[in-house]
Amino acid sequence: MFFNDLPTIVIGALVLALYVRIAFMLGEAAKKKGRSKAAWTLIALVTGILIPAIIIATIAPIAPAPTTAAITPINQASRKCPYCAEVIQPDAIKCKHCMEMLNTDVDEATT
Repeated sequence: MFFNDLPTIVIGALVLALYVRIAFMLGEAAKKKGRSKAAWTLIALVTGILIPAIIIATIAPIAPAPTTAAITPINQASRKCPYCAEVIQPDAIKCKHCMEMLNTDVDEATT
């Protein structure tokens, strides 16, 4: 299982190394302007983690994954509509999905 994720781990390590390198470069640029190298490197490291984390945390998922409760299996207490093939109640008169009237005599003869 570890070897399946190896390319992902390598890419993650490279991104992390690049991130840390950029933070140190910002510290060097601050030192050339007479500011504290350590403080600006630390600021770059902290904000480089916090800002993307806040953005990711505030973005809502586009489409939530269907839950198992939303998928209704066909069992003894349900049947398929002959018009749209959606699951309906066995004693339904009208399909709630396609709004077709169900002929119970014909449906019982085919089942």
